[in-house]
Amino acid sequence: ETRTAATAVWTSCTLLGTLAGQYLSGMLGPSLGWQVPFLPVGLAGLAAAIVVLLLPEPMRGRHELALKGRYVGTSGDGWQYQQAVTCRKVCEIFTIPSNLFGFVQGIPGCVPWGVIIAYFNDFLAQEKGLSVQAATEVMVVFGFANGVGSLLGGLLGQRVYNWRKGMMPVLMGLSTILGIFPTLAVINSDV
Repeated sequence: ETRTAATAVWTSCTLLGTLAGQYLSGMLGPSLGWQVPFLPVGLAGLAAAIVVLLLPEPMRGRHELALKGRYVGTSGDGWQYQQAVTCRKVCEIFTIPSNLFGFVQGIPGCVPWGVIIAYFNDFLAQEKGLSVQAATEVMVVFGFANGVGSLLGGLLGQRVYNWRKGMMPVLMGLSTILGIFPTLAVINSDV
C-alpha cells in the first residue's frame, strides 16, 4: 500500500499551486494592480482543465488489493469496477465512530494552518513592517517548507503505517507539536 505516500505527493503539489498563486499576487499585485495575477492563474487553470479532459480515465479499482483477483491480465479485461460515490455512501462515513473522532479532532486542527496560509503575508507586511514583496518571499520559504514537510511526512507516515499502524497517532502528534516552535519563532521574531 502506498496510498499515504501518494496523498503526500498530491498534497505537496496542491501546496505548490497555492504557493505559486501567492507569489504571483505578492509580486505582481503591488505594481500592476490586484486584478493582474488572476490572468495567469486563470490561464493555468484552463490549461489544466483541458489536459484533464483529454487524458483517459484510469480504470477504477485496478490497484485495490481487494479487487486484484477480479481483473484478468494487465489490461483488466473481463471485469470493471462499477461502484460510484453516492450521497448515501458519503453519509455512512459519518456513522463510523473512528471517523467521527477524526473529524471532531481534525477539522478544528486544520483551521490554524488555513488561517496562516491566508493571512501570513498580510501579518508580515502590516504587523512586522515588511514590504509586500519581502513578506511574499518569506511566505514562499514558508510554503516551500510546508510542501517538503508534507511530502516527507507522508512518506515517513507510509513507512510507519506499514510497520505499525498504532504508531500513526504518535507520529501525527509529534509532528504537530514540533511544528508549533518554528511557527512561534516566526510570529514572535523582530524582523
